Amino acid sequence: MKLTQVLSLLTGFVLLVTVGAGAQEANDAAKHAADLRSQLLAVRSKETDLQERVRRLDEDLKPENIERALAGIRIDPARRVTRAESANRFYA
Repeated sequence: MKLTQVLSLLTGFVLLVTVGAGAQEANDAAKHAADLRSQLLAVRSKETDLQERVRRLDEDLKPENIERALAGIRIDPARRVTRAESANRFYA
């Protein structure tokens, strides 16, 4: 009889430990999933910001927008020739 009781208690203890370990693994998995969701949200936010930056750069690089941005800047022809000559001397 005593052996049966000891075996029953031992079996119960093993089951209890196994269930406890499974619960801990489930908690760890839930925490890991929450961390991954948080990282995903951060990456999506960064992706949205970068897409907006690309859109603005594409818009700024259109020829009409470049012309508009440079409309107030004038280079007189004499300086332009001087620059061209100095560039040729530099590379010659």
